[in-house]
Amino acid sequence: MLLLNDFIAEVKPLLEETLEELIPLVGSPLFEAASYSLEEGKRLRPLLTLAVVSTFDQSLEAALHPTCALELIHTYSLIHDDLPCMDDDDIRRKKPSLHKAYSESTAVLTGDFLLTLAFEVLANAPDITSEQKLKLISCLSQRAGEKGMIGGQVLDIAYQGNFDSLTTLVDTHRKKTGALFKAAFEFGAILCNQPLETFQEMGDHLGLAYQIVDDLLDQDGIISMLGEEKTSEWASTLHEKTLLAIQKLDRPAPILEQLATYLIFRNV
Repeated sequence: MLLLNDFIAEVKPLLEETLEELIPLVGSPLFEAASYSLEEGKRLRPLLTLAVVSTFDQSLEAALHPTCALELIHTYSLIHDDLPCMDDDDIRRKKPSLHKAYSESTAVLTGDFLLTLAFEVLANAPDITSEQKLKLISCLSQRAGEKGMIGGQVLDIAYQGNFDSLTTLVDTHRKKTGALFKAAFEFGAILCNQPLETFQEMGDHLGLAYQIVDDLLDQDGIISMLGEEKTSEWASTLHEKTLLAIQKLDRPAPILEQLATYLIFRNV
């Protein structure tokens, strides 16, 4: 995947630089806590958006603020998910979760800060039109809200891992994890002035596949209902569907194809 590696080597430093501009390492305790949680992120959702932008030969620089808004929302969700009242996880990215490194109140407020900052970043994003800003804000509010990520977390807490059906579990996965992957593709379509439908299809397939692979790696979730073999087969089927959706585009998209393949067949 030489092409993908070159692409990541090109764009990830740009993402990190933009995040540091938005949240300096010094300035306030809130900035410090936010920077702590942003460290070591894989930036997968921004990479997906930028892969779409690159495919359509649009400006990567103009896409940096919108893609960083996606990362801010994702990071806020991790901070809140780790809280004792939510998933109660003490470790995140091989270091203490924010509420353990700082305090629960700091974690709540830092998550709130990142959530609100994401929409400020979109509203003030340079080099994109007002119409694009409005579409991006509408998209992100839907995918991060009750019908998306937050709705998925509500289901996850309600069932506490004891899902009554595969349908309910898949619905939770599509919302809690898949919604922001879908948003990443939609962001790419909006920034490139492309119709949303095919990109939404990519996001639906890849977002669910990503969480299914997480279940395989953790030996949890869907695997407890289907078993390892059927779960693996399902992930492979979703990979094929993702590639078929990508191939509907009016141009080759090797970076998108390689990134989707990497995300579905990763081992960490």
